[in-house]
Amino acid sequence: MENKSLRQQLSLVLENSRLLKTLESIRLASGINRTVGQVRSPAKDEIKALLKQNNFCSDWNRILVHKDFSPEFIINSRFYGSCVLGKFSGRDIDCGDNIFLPTGIYNTIICNSEIGSESLAESCGVISNYIISPGTALFHVKNISSSENVNGSGSISINIGPETGERSLTVFAEMNLTILNELLRKECDRETYEKFIKAYRDDSALNCGLIGEGCIIRNTISITDSIITSGTVVSGAGIIDSSIITGDNDNPAYIGYGAEIKNSAIQQGCRISSMALIHNSLIMENSECEKKCIISSSITGPGSSIGEAEITSSFTGPLTSAHHH
Repeated sequence: MENKSLRQQLSLVLENSRLLKTLESIRLASGINRTVGQVRSPAKDEIKALLKQNNFCSDWNRILVHKDFSPEFIINSRFYGSCVLGKFSGRDIDCGDNIFLPTGIYNTIICNSEIGSESLAESCGVISNYIISPGTALFHVKNISSSENVNGSGSISINIGPETGERSLTVFAEMNLTILNELLRKECDRETYEKFIKAYRDDSALNCGLIGEGCIIRNTISITDSIITSGTVVSGAGIIDSSIITGDNDNPAYIGYGAEIKNSAIQQGCRISSMALIHNSLIMENSECEKKCIISSSITGPGSSIGEAEITSSFTGPLTSAHHH
């Protein structure tokens, strides 16, 4: 098989990335409705029903709803700013651990956000400036909020080797091992790569946070300025901040108890749990980080397993196994 040049590999990423296509379609969508579909203003009798069910809105004129919207499954919630609401039938949605709850919005504050059809927002403190895609279950999450400047590319500057930055390398959310190995060569075409990073950032920039279709996020403290793609399960996590978690329903990522992820990219099939701390790092596909491990300013190669270990300013893997300090 002919080896492709770095330029060819990067061009294929820009052409074929499902993540980029998803983010770009959201970024380029007109108005505030990007995922719900055909919408309208709520009818007077629907507003009356919503008020009767202990809902409040500062300005109902700024609310849009799916054309087949029904207010029955929106209870004890608050709406501020411009919001878009899908249709909710109250059918059961999987919340994990054999818990099934009816779709709808309950006991939650929604600010300037879109809540997709047949999703669930139950006892979420605040959802602000986020797109919640259809079929997603949010259950007991204290805070889901975003600024207007989200790093959709997941591009992170990592100091490999010297912590003072002499070998700094910018990685991106979908980086694979072949591209990474090319970049670590002394004769690498850095100019081409820098142009690619700029194009990747431009194509994926978002002015809001995103949670993809079919995610389950429950019993979690805070998710801020982050993108979480389809099928991801987040259960009992601490903080996910300024990060991107990629994957799909066939190979989802799992973020578990006590995990803290900041300014990092987590690829498909990864499991981050049991109080692992991931800061300013790239964790590549099908890796596991557990048992209070600390990974900072590092790249962990595919299929690795890190537990009770500390890794700083390093590139490890693939298939690295590191346990105990």
